[in-house]
Amino acid sequence: MADLRIEKVRDMTGVEAVADEWDACLARSRLSGNVFASSEWVLAWWTQYGTGFDPCILLARKRESGELAAILPLFARRVGPFRGLELIGKYTSNGLDMVLPMDNEAADRVCNAFIQFLSAQRSKWDFIYNFVTDFKYGGLPLLTRMARSDGLPYRARENSTIHYVDITGVWDDFLQSKSRNFRQQMGKKRRRIERELSAVFRKESTGLNAEELIRICRQIDAKSWKAEGGKLFFSESEGAPFFRQVFPRIIDRGWLETWFIDVDDKPIAYIIVLCNGENSYFYRTGYDETYAHYSPGLCIYYAAVENQFELGRKRCSFMLGDEPYKDRFATETVPRQQLYLFSPTLKGRLLRTLIGWKWRKSRLSSGT
Repeated sequence: MADLRIEKVRDMTGVEAVADEWDACLARSRLSGNVFASSEWVLAWWTQYGTGFDPCILLARKRESGELAAILPLFARRVGPFRGLELIGKYTSNGLDMVLPMDNEAADRVCNAFIQFLSAQRSKWDFIYNFVTDFKYGGLPLLTRMARSDGLPYRARENSTIHYVDITGVWDDFLQSKSRNFRQQMGKKRRRIERELSAVFRKESTGLNAEELIRICRQIDAKSWKAEGGKLFFSESEGAPFFRQVFPRIIDRGWLETWFIDVDDKPIAYIIVLCNGENSYFYRTGYDETYAHYSPGLCIYYAAVENQFELGRKRCSFMLGDEPYKDRFATETVPRQQLYLFSPTLKGRLLRTLIGWKWRKSRLSSGT
């Protein structure tokens, strides 16, 4: 587009050089408050997972002023014979997306500029994947429309859901919007755990030590359902090395809050809340199954959601997943979308066919 120019950042030194611009652009965007799109998250992710990959980060700048208008943080990798571009941040978040302007017309222009740039280089890639976001607030609808108009083959589908609390009014208004049974049951659960276990609800947002936080969460997870399911996010073989990279960065920026429930001065449940500005993300949660009959998971969610109202936040995301407890709190549920763009080459069209077969097989096996 005539009013935009696209720059490609090919290494993390380039990201560090524009980090302040990057985060200022994020704050102006429709992803404002999304910690996963911040320069801090990208730099930490690359340190842990970037070995063997090549950055392909696209920056859209206003041609006259040079102001950073949008960001498409991709990396290049091979999958068998196919060359792919994917969003930086995979493995660690399901809140990945482009950083686009808030204004719809400006977002259209930026998406068109990105698509034209990538289309001109279609001989260098076979697919672009990992635009996994929610259809209402993310950039996927724009990308799909631009790809269609530019003649790029694509496949898109709904893939699970994301639950939100749109925070309007005060906490009492939110409670009144819920059923009488919800209000009564949550009140009883909170009073019971405090009365019978002398449980203490505690929030930490300053002075957090990243290594201590990882240790506590790992100990709780080892006594939770996650141990049986093999989802030990804080184990050394899973997320702990990455969390050592990213937690100190976002703690220093004031973007991490943690809620605990303590029994006999020992944490039995936790929620890690990532927050930047008016939005918050319930990133990780867990509790000791020994206390399951006291519903510590529901109790700590209740306390943390109430706190989002007290802090004047505007929107709270419960992240990806269809767990029933999320429905009890959410005011809105939005489909999460998954998108592949394919190069209009023989390899790209072949891969589109293969992905279509894979998705049909998945639908048949699940009975949907």
